[in-house]
Amino acid sequence: MARDEWGPIALDNGAWTAHQSGEAFDFEAFAGFVSRWASRALWVVAPDVVGDGRATMELAEEWVPRLRVLCPVLVAAQEGMTAADVRALGADGVALGGLTEWKEAALRDRSWRSLPYLHVLRVNTQSRVHACRRIEADSSDGTGATIYSIHAALMAKWNVEPVQEHMGLSW
Repeated sequence: MARDEWGPIALDNGAWTAHQSGEAFDFEAFAGFVSRWASRALWVVAPDVVGDGRATMELAEEWVPRLRVLCPVLVAAQEGMTAADVRALGADGVALGGLTEWKEAALRDRSWRSLPYLHVLRVNTQSRVHACRRIEADSSDGTGATIYSIHAALMAKWNVEPVQEHMGLSW
């Protein structure tokens, strides 16, 4: 299938990749990427700073209004942020990000469900798939299934198997 035949897409911002590689986020490249693909986008994740809720909110104050003229915008929630913070930024929803410990705690907080749209970033394990199902996330993503074909089969299985309620046990 040619790119011109693709259906709707969702646009992440690449902040996690920059964080992992230790590179600075390229705002100019991001803006170009969004301007090219926004007409097909279901939503775009505004730029964020991995692990830093305050810095992410400062970026979102600038980027949410700028991006909303192109398509719906999600704010990548980071450490210390709440659903009320995302709502105050005027975003169309949230993309739960953050470092592992914070994200897994956030996945137990049903207040995120009060937002119009809930997406969860970096979902590559059975426990995170089940956590997304428990919180009734609208969508999730993870690179595992795109890199390893065996992982795609596991993800499909995890998405339909019965989920037990979290009983306060370790993930």
